[in-house]
Amino acid sequence: MELKLLPLEQDTLLRLQGVGELSWLHLSDTGDPLENLLGPQCYGRKVLLNMEQVQTIDTGGVCWLLRLDKRFRSAAGKLVLYRMPPLVRDVLEVLHLTPLLCIAEDEPSARALASAG
Repeated sequence: MELKLLPLEQDTLLRLQGVGELSWLHLSDTGDPLENLLGPQCYGRKVLLNMEQVQTIDTGGVCWLLRLDKRFRSAAGKLVLYRMPPLVRDVLEVLHLTPLLCIAEDEPSARALASAG
């Protein structure tokens, strides 16, 4: 999966757009796309990840999301996923992971979740 940094606004939230396949094959070839884009200190930040252009997810992608969530929690940051396609949401729901991850329907909802304590 490719990550694109969306234009910064007046707040401290980082906004990203995920594009492509969230799969082990793509992640293993390029390393962690989040760290590649933002650096290893990114986990202490509040990051909104727009998932609407993510086409598929496999077990490697699921594991990557869980690792990200753990790293953000450990560093007192926050990762909020939003605009998740039905295929990706269905995979996470079948695995009973949606309650564990911070997921919003749209960007305003994601901003509210990121700002919540």
